Amino acid sequence: MHTNSAEVCLVQKTLISHISSIRALSAQWPGPSYWSPALGRQGGVFILISEHFDGKVVSWNKDMGGRVVSLLLDLGNTRVNLTNIYVPANLTERKVFFEKLHEFFIPADGVIIGCDFNCY
Repeated sequence: MHTNSAEVCLVQKTLISHISSIRALSAQWPGPSYWSPALGRQGGVFILISEHFDGKVVSWNKDMGGRVVSLLLDLGNTRVNLTNIYVPANLTERKVFFEKLHEFFIPADGVIIGCDFNCY
């Protein structure tokens, strides 16, 4: 038996691209999961939400490159945008990525970002 006290888990660089693998892994988590699959051997991010989570996922969005998953959470009187990001390591790709990143932020009362920025 697994015991888990986390209500939300954000993971970057999964390298998981096959839908069958995503389904198998999602089946092992007792709550909903939100994925942006990797493209080949690059990227891949997901967010796991506990089945005991008191909030509600109102909407969600992902990119097509396996680098962003963004959820809008309703936490009663507050809406929070939870965004999981895996930034490209390549400098040229990173610049283009940052220029378009704003498209994945959902208007909310607050923003929480989980990220591997791949830069300092």
